[in-house]
Amino acid sequence: FRLLKFKRYGYNIIKKWYVDGRLYYHVMIDPQNPKTGIKELRYIDPRKIRFIKREKRIATHSALVHMHDRYEEFFLYNPNAISSLEAGLKIAKDAIVFAHSGMFDDTGQIVLSNLHSALKIVNQLRWMEDALVIYRLVRAPERRVFTIDVEDIPPAKAKAYVEGIVNSHKNKIMYNSATGEVDTEKRFLTMTDDYYLPQRAGKGTSVTQLAGGENLGKLEDVDYFRRKLLKALHVPTSRLEQDSLFNTGRSSEITRDEVRYQKFIDRQRQQFATLFLGLLRIQLVLKGICSLDEWDEWQPKISFSYQKDNFFTELKDNEVLAQRIEVIDKIEPYTDKYFSASFVRTQVLKQSDEEIEQLEQERADEKAKGIMPSGPNAGMMGMPMDPNDPNAFADDPNAPPDPNAPGMMGGPAPE
Repeated sequence: FRLLKFKRYGYNIIKKWYVDGRLYYHVMIDPQNPKTGIKELRYIDPRKIRFIKREKRIATHSALVHMHDRYEEFFLYNPNAISSLEAGLKIAKDAIVFAHSGMFDDTGQIVLSNLHSALKIVNQLRWMEDALVIYRLVRAPERRVFTIDVEDIPPAKAKAYVEGIVNSHKNKIMYNSATGEVDTEKRFLTMTDDYYLPQRAGKGTSVTQLAGGENLGKLEDVDYFRRKLLKALHVPTSRLEQDSLFNTGRSSEITRDEVRYQKFIDRQRQQFATLFLGLLRIQLVLKGICSLDEWDEWQPKISFSYQKDNFFTELKDNEVLAQRIEVIDKIEPYTDKYFSASFVRTQVLKQSDEEIEQLEQERADEKAKGIMPSGPNAGMMGMPMDPNDPNAFADDPNAPPDPNAPGMMGGPAPE
């Protein structure tokens, strides 16, 4: 963590890995004194390095003879990006630690990014938004419709008459102050301009208004692709709603999408942890703490705990524990007759053998230290129960005397 500066740059490191799908680091050690461990970690652009596994070859009488079942594995680095399998710098396999997304193409040779499934949807969403903007610009303006009366004009001249009116409105006289010339600039009819239509119904010339595009505020198409994008990113669609309330993670508030999203995050964390395992392996072997064979035995037992960003897991565990305790209260009258203590601990509380052994050891230690009293009527954490309770000190030999007891001071004398 210190060499990665993970506490400061952890967000950027995970972002690179999530977007690129690959994360490579070159491990730098001291060749003269390798027992000092890793000295430096250098980030390598994933576009400039590639893992190579091929058969070893030897030259015999100008011929290449393949040595079957013997492969050489190394990383090939080229600062100008990998273009061929021969150009570049060879780096030993153990000198590179990496973590990939765990997603591959159909051939199983190219590592895919976690964002690969969302690329097409992002482009579709972008095109839909651009088309929506163009539609609003074209359909939003209101236009006028001029219906020109051509009742008394012959059909051959009606068209020219209408065009003359259009040109009179569309021609724009421009004065050039530099040359002193007057130019007539002609504007062509477009989708946003007015319409001129001839009319022979004898109703006269009129001007009406053509309404702009309707339903411009509806975004069903955009919302569809947005939900599809969130689904491709494994993000709950409920987070798309701006008015959705924040919940603390109780089982009555949490949704199935949130549970699936949390499982997705846990899988990504386990996949990213391969980077830490690779660094830990090299460090322990260099320090002489373990050998490679011992590391193969230790690795399955190593796990990493990540910080939680919500109380969902904690609240879920508390609710499950509360339900189990409630079951114990219900079956307690039948424990001596139908159930054993071992059955209750293994089947109801779901405690493993290791947990039972650990709890018994902790209880024995607490009794020895006086934290947990041995009396059945003692309270929590070794504190006595309510002194007003007449049964609180029934089994305690050091309990104070009861002033109301027969024969005691202040009590009635026995007859």
